[in-house]
Amino acid sequence: MKILVNTVDAWSRNTGSDTMSSLLSSFDSKDVASINIRARRSESRVAGSYFHIFEERVIKSIFRPSIETGEKYLPQPGKENYEELAQETRLYRKRRLLNRYVYVLIREILWKLGHWKSQALDEYVSSFAPDVFFFPIESYIHFNRLNLYIIRKFKPKRIVGYMWDDNFTYKQEPCNPLYLLHRWWLRKNVKKLVASCDAVFAICPKMKKELDAEFGIDSVLLTKPIRSEGAVEPAGNSCQAAPSLSNPIRILYTGKLIIGRDETLALVADAIRTINKEGQKVILD
Repeated sequence: MKILVNTVDAWSRNTGSDTMSSLLSSFDSKDVASINIRARRSESRVAGSYFHIFEERVIKSIFRPSIETGEKYLPQPGKENYEELAQETRLYRKRRLLNRYVYVLIREILWKLGHWKSQALDEYVSSFAPDVFFFPIESYIHFNRLNLYIIRKFKPKRIVGYMWDDNFTYKQEPCNPLYLLHRWWLRKNVKKLVASCDAVFAICPKMKKELDAEFGIDSVLLTKPIRSEGAVEPAGNSCQAAPSLSNPIRILYTGKLIIGRDETLALVADAIRTINKEGQKVILD
């Protein structure tokens, strides 16, 4: 089974960029191919090859239609593109000068005008000939349009979408006119993607409930696996001694406090207080 995966970011070991590679790490790399559209090269060997669409080239192609906007690469980045990747990264930083949704809408217009439907992209997909096309359904309209293009042109045997964020309701910023305009535009192609899918994954029960109600589907609950490339040896399979624990055990949390994570940390803190009733056994930093 050959699986083509499209993601916004290149796969890496960074949290958020390793979800797809973690899910597919048990497959043979020759049966996995991946496309990405942000200024980075994948360091993951889960896929046998990658295709990068350069956003900066997409913008330049508005004025130079003959420019090749994407290219195939292997898991280790090509040195010849380091400077171009750095230029594209600098392009992203300019968004700080604009209102978030003004920047987002300008970007969508530029991708709409750009020539990202390239011969190189078509050759990459057709030569790999995927049985399954797997992709997240994102808040980036141009990314979702790329998925629709691959679905319609190459007609993979199975199409699987993954919803891991709220990219379809109006409840995030209901009083922001620019948000509402962008969300209206986004919902149009999200609906088309969901309708094209043979299966849709949802990352948590709440997402599944809202997704099923919105689109009249029966999505599949799929959470991120607790595994990664360079897997840890299971207990009993290694000659190394288990690491010693401090006394008390120290737990360190370094993440954000968004989307209910503060409430989860409060529950963890309550559990630790219960554990520590007869002496301090655990410390949460």
